[in-house]
Amino acid sequence: MQIYFRVKAAGKRRPVLELIEASLPDDVQCLGDAIRAIVTDQVQRFNERSTEQSIFPYLSPGQLEEQAETGKVGFQAAYDDRKANAAAAVETALCRHLRTAFTKC
Repeated sequence: MQIYFRVKAAGKRRPVLELIEASLPDDVQCLGDAIRAIVTDQVQRFNERSTEQSIFPYLSPGQLEEQAETGKVGFQAAYDDRKANAAAAVETALCRHLRTAFTKC
């Protein structure tokens, strides 16, 4: 199942909402299952990002214009090689969900 959700773009002063596409497995039965699937997918994407730096750190005019339209101009490189822990991220997300449902975590 394909879904779309909006998240606040990281590192922004103003709340810029970014539309993200996710693919959920067919066995999703509740919101908790959906949260687990989405967080696990996002952690995997985060961990697969490039940590290599370009020899020539510049953007072409086309890349600059394209990124300026989205509101974030950068080299799409990660400068920190630490990996995220999927289990901890899922636990945090579920705990946040429970807090918003007025249940203490």
